[in-house]
Amino acid sequence: MTVEAERTNSAKREPLDQNHDVESRPGPYLLQEILDCIVDLLRDEPKTLKQCCLVSKSWVPRTRTHLFSDIEFRSPDGLEVWKKIFPDPVCSPACHTHSLFVGSLQAVTAADAEEGGWIRTFSNVVRLDVRSGIINMSESPGSLVPFHDFSPALKSPRVISRSLSSSQVFNLICSLPLLEDLSIRSHEMGSSDDDGTVFQPSTSAVLTGTLAHCSVYALRVLSKDREVL
Repeated sequence: MTVEAERTNSAKREPLDQNHDVESRPGPYLLQEILDCIVDLLRDEPKTLKQCCLVSKSWVPRTRTHLFSDIEFRSPDGLEVWKKIFPDPVCSPACHTHSLFVGSLQAVTAADAEEGGWIRTFSNVVRLDVRSGIINMSESPGSLVPFHDFSPALKSPRVISRSLSSSQVFNLICSLPLLEDLSIRSHEMGSSDDDGTVFQPSTSAVLTGTLAHCSVYALRVLSKDREVL
């Protein structure tokens, strides 16, 4: 092969080599802070956030903070689905939840007793809405004990239940030092010893929240011996 022929062959191969180098070269690198800002701009678009989870593993942690910031368990079935998807509390995205709605207090009470503190995986909840969801009046309305100290950041709890005792309400309030807005509604509110619940000494920090709004309402107030309207 002549020198001229070799030069011609080299010239023909050169573009291919350049293309190969471009294809094998890694793409542009973005700082994690920039990626986080991009994801934050999409916080109100859940469908797009779900697609972001498929882009790269580095996008997943930030998208989780928005996808799981507001969680609702409107029925016991929803609670069971969550437990099946996230059986290990360590891998659960519950720590990203800031607003939690529980539509079945008795289901949460049973799950918490069965699994030893399941509700405490939601450790950064700021707003809590709990309802008993009782249809059969013979059923137990559930307990507020699982929500004692479960989230140190909790500021705004709302509880609607068929039946509560004054001690249940008092113990819940004492366990939440950052309270700013409290609302409790109950069809019946009994005295402290009607359901065997006693006032518990608080182990929480001293109340440091600015409790600007506190509403405790009961349709019927029951004493041990009679009903007080």
